[in-house]
Amino acid sequence: MGKIASDDYIEIANLMGRYGHIMEECSMSGGPWDRLGEIYSDDVVFGVEPDGVWMNGLGELKDTWGASTHPWGHHATNLVIESTGPDSATCASKVIIILPDARTVTGVYLDRLIRTPEGWRIQHRVCTMRPIDHDAPLPIPWPK
Repeated sequence: MGKIASDDYIEIANLMGRYGHIMEECSMSGGPWDRLGEIYSDDVVFGVEPDGVWMNGLGELKDTWGASTHPWGHHATNLVIESTGPDSATCASKVIIILPDARTVTGVYLDRLIRTPEGWRIQHRVCTMRPIDHDAPLPIPWPK
């Protein structure tokens, strides 16, 4: 992995910031989840560990999150962005998630990004949650 151009770093950092705003808007109002296309590629793969929840494609992401009680706050911090090619990059970040009942969960996002005609998009994300009580179940009600 290598250094990333300053303009690309800024665009990806802005994408991560925009992610938090869009997720909060959609979570608190129940949608419109169509705005996820501003963050994710159409062929996105999104996994949540240690739950083992995996979603494939933007449509499945919208449907799953639209049917769930989604966390309200999403704060991606401590970005480490590196180039993996002229139109691809990785971003590792810490995440702080605020649940609707005000509980807080932390974790790590590991992202692979691609440059699209519309700008940078997350193509693959693994979200590894780190609850404080490792014996407690994760407090996110994913639909079964």
